Formats: sequence, structure tokens, C-alpha cells
Amino acid sequence: MPQYCPNSVFVEEIITYKKTRSKKAHERVGKRFLEIATGVMRNPCFNGYTQDRKNEMISDALFIMSKQLPKYDPTYIPSPFSYFTNIAYRAFIQKLNEHKKRDKILLPVDYIENLEEHAFTKSSHTEDWFCKEYGCRYWNPHWCSKGVKSKRSSGCYEESGDDLDKKDKKEQS
Repeated sequence: MPQYCPNSVFVEEIITYKKTRSKKAHERVGKRFLEIATGVMRNPCFNGYTQDRKNEMISDALFIMSKQLPKYDPTYIPSPFSYFTNIAYRAFIQKLNEHKKRDKILLPVDYIENLEEHAFTKSSHTEDWFCKEYGCRYWNPHWCSKGVKSKRSSGCYEESGDDLDKKDKKEQS
């Protein structure tokens, strides 16, 4: 990851901001924070997200970096670039975890909302629609008429009742 500003210059900007609290110093430090956050966003592990979600992640990272600015001590941590890059990276991960948690809660709600739409259009095989749509990640025997969810895969597979009894006995022992 390229370094946008030498550490010595960045440290001086932070020190002048802490001493003077001037608008000009505030803008310079904020510009550095924005460069760091957009640079971290170029990391390949953050590709594939919508622009709205990326902007939200950058906004949260800027907020957390500005919140952590008074805690930065140049005598203890000589590299402000790495310090604030790490803060931005962790803010992105934190925001993604919040979105995953929210999406996990909202997925069954989405299924319930679409239940009426697909109940009549899919010849009353809404369970099969759910398996195709969501890959049986949230499996329930009443939702899927195909069979049993494999513990090793995310989909359903057909299996006879005798095979199920054998597997249950193996798992219990």
C-alpha cells in the first residue's frame, strides 16, 4: 500500500493540529485521513461491495479515525500512517460485520414477505423456491421438500429414510 505522506510530515501536521486546532490544520489532517481510508478501500478483500456501502464504510472509518486522533501519541507510535491505516481497516471490518448481522436477521423476513408472491406462482412449491433462492443456508425440514441438508454443503440433496437412520446412529455414537 503506497504511503501518501511521509511520516515525519504527517506527525508534524498532527502536532500542529493538536496545538492550534486551526481550520487549516484540521483540513490537512482530514485530507490525510481520507487518503488513507480510500487507499485501504482498494484492498482486494473489499472489492465487490456497492458504492453506497463503500462510502458508508469510508464515512465510518473517517469518524473513528477522527475520534482516535486525540489518543495518538507520536512518542509512543512513531508511524501515524500505519496507526490510522490499521484503524481504518478495523473500522471497515466492523462495518461489514454489522451488515452481515443485519442481513442474517433480515433474510427470513425477506422470505416471509415473498412467501405470498411465490405460493401461487410456483405451484405451491414455495419450499423449493426458498432452497433455490437462498441455497438452504437457513434450513428447516418444513421449508425444503427435496431432502436433507448436507453438513458439508450449502444445498439440499435427496436421501432415503434408511440412510438418514444410519447417519443419525453414526452421529450419536
